[in-house]
Amino acid sequence: MIPCIPEWMRQKKDKKQGHILYFALFAAGVAGMMYLAGIRPYIVLSGSMEPVIHTGSLALVDTRDKIPKIGDIVTYCQQDMIVTHRIVREEGGGYVTKGDANETEDEGRVEQERILGICRCSIPLMGYAAWWIQHPLIKAAVFLLILSGVLLECIPNERDGKDFSKKEKEIIHYEKKKDC
Repeated sequence: MIPCIPEWMRQKKDKKQGHILYFALFAAGVAGMMYLAGIRPYIVLSGSMEPVIHTGSLALVDTRDKIPKIGDIVTYCQQDMIVTHRIVREEGGGYVTKGDANETEDEGRVEQERILGICRCSIPLMGYAAWWIQHPLIKAAVFLLILSGVLLECIPNERDGKDFSKKEKEIIHYEKKKDC
């Protein structure tokens, strides 16, 4: 019986590494384009905007658009923290905001100068990952993990080509012979 080996397992190491490299470059390119377009990520740590924006989401805020309309979700500075809430109405030279899950409106008014931008969308659970990776020990662990993976791929394996069973070697030999 000939074992069924998936195509991705038969690919050469350098081809697999190429796919990982392309994915990393694609992700970096998307992040760079978002940055150039004025989109900034903010981590949502409370449930005040449930069910529209969940706790642990990553809110993507358009920092180029700072003139909201009633009903827009905005991100703004309030004392020593950043808040993402909905504009309820304009009043007294500022905006009245409220979290969708909150019973009452926020105290005070949000002046135009404190608005960082309008929230365009959110990615559920990605805020947890972004918050988690900000910890210095986690950054170090991720770096060491990537470094060890790169080093392991660079070190030649003594068993390359020698860990096949006799039957598998016969199949490989037959396949090579058939191609000639």
